Amino acid sequence: MSCFLTEGRRALLAALQVDPTLGATVKTWYDFGPGIQKRYDILPAWCPLLSLVPAELDEDQLANSAAFIHQDLNLGIATSGPDAGPCEELVAAALGVLDESNELCLGLAAQGLADLNPVALQWRAMPTEESPRLRWEAQITVRIRWVRRNR
Repeated sequence: MSCFLTEGRRALLAALQVDPTLGATVKTWYDFGPGIQKRYDILPAWCPLLSLVPAELDEDQLANSAAFIHQDLNLGIATSGPDAGPCEELVAAALGVLDESNELCLGLAAQGLADLNPVALQWRAMPTEESPRLRWEAQITVRIRWVRRNR
């Protein structure tokens, strides 16, 4: 039995996996642990890689928890090689999925999903110890707002 938070994360992952660009391009999918946020041993053979995991607590969020709950997720994308273009293409596809998912509320409006929006996008280029090849990473923070129905 899963709760609404787990259902929301899994529904978003499913929406990302059925996107034609992401589904055809991404080799490795992570939906557990820290995703790529703290993973420094990403091998080029695993790329392109996408992860969707709960965000860590970086800062306090102001919210009226009696009325709604914010669920932050980290959507990480990693590609191997010096060209940022493939990573940018996957980020654009993911942002398109987020826009569509927001409009449809991932089919979870009855469970209280009110909206879903990207709130931050960060980039970094990382060399790996195993390979001199450059790796591009993007981290999108996605915020899902749930309206509390049973108070």
